[in-house]
Amino acid sequence: MSLASMVLAVVGLVCLIVTAVVNFVAGGMPYASLLPAVFGIFGVVVGAAMTFARDLWFKSKQDTKEREYLAVRVTSLLERYVAGCVEVVMDDGLHRGEPDEDGVYQAQAEEPKFEPESLPVEWKSLDPGLMYEVLVDFPSRIEHAKACIDNEGEHSFPPEYEEWFEERQYQYADLGRRAVALSVKLRTQAGLPQRPAPAADWNPHQVMANRRDEIDALRAKRAAMPSPFDVTPVDLAPRTD
Repeated sequence: MSLASMVLAVVGLVCLIVTAVVNFVAGGMPYASLLPAVFGIFGVVVGAAMTFARDLWFKSKQDTKEREYLAVRVTSLLERYVAGCVEVVMDDGLHRGEPDEDGVYQAQAEEPKFEPESLPVEWKSLDPGLMYEVLVDFPSRIEHAKACIDNEGEHSFPPEYEEWFEERQYQYADLGRRAVALSVKLRTQAGLPQRPAPAADWNPHQVMANRRDEIDALRAKRAAMPSPFDVTPVDLAPRTD
């Protein structure tokens, strides 16, 4: 029974009680004759309330199951994405330590895909803020990362394509770490167990974090180096000796 039906039943009960009281006061109905009508209507309302509560409980259980299923599917997708990010982060353009036959560095790892909209899940069962992160915010960050990589590729030259590989590693290290954090949020909201701690000899999250920190340090060092094109007025002044 819906909430509207329950409200109508309550309104009906009130109307009947008011009518019975009016008749009683007017002397048209003895007191004892009011009781069956009141108890009968009260039973109808209680039954309606119990039906409403039962339906609400079943809907809550259904929403919980849908949310758990959604979290399982999306976290599985995110974990595969993280694994792909790690491969990209470790890709230096060499195959078994060697460039291709022409001496050119080539990407060895494919960039992972994240397509949550293709999953057969009930998205409305998820918290709106978290749903926004999964369906809008994270995919937008992926597109932004790709744009940064493509832009760097325009200023990268063979055979090493050093700048392109560096930006590619940097962006996917960042995306991989964000995917891990998003997976933790989903597991927490759905009440799923978190992943066990990674092995001591292999921690994908740490691999991505370390590579990102290395690139940050490298870029900071480059920025601190003087440019060969930087000159001062003293440099341009004519010599007098």
